[in-house]
Amino acid sequence: MDEVAEEIVPVLRVADAGLAVEWWGRLGFAKVWEHRFEPGFPAFVEVVRGRVKVFLGRAPDMLLLLRGLPS
Repeated sequence: MDEVAEEIVPVLRVADAGLAVEWWGRLGFAKVWEHRFEPGFPAFVEVVRGRVKVFLGRAPDMLLLLRGLPS
């Protein structure tokens, strides 16, 4: 059986992703990407500092994301 490295990325609900990115930037995080599910929808972004990743957006039902990564 092949082993898969796993990664847990917390998804934090924020009212304004732009302001949240600025706040996380003061902690040394940088925005990696931004996505909008439809034009005019709120942004969903990833911020990273080293190996630590956090997703920020208005996803009320999602608390964390578990991803399988190639080892």
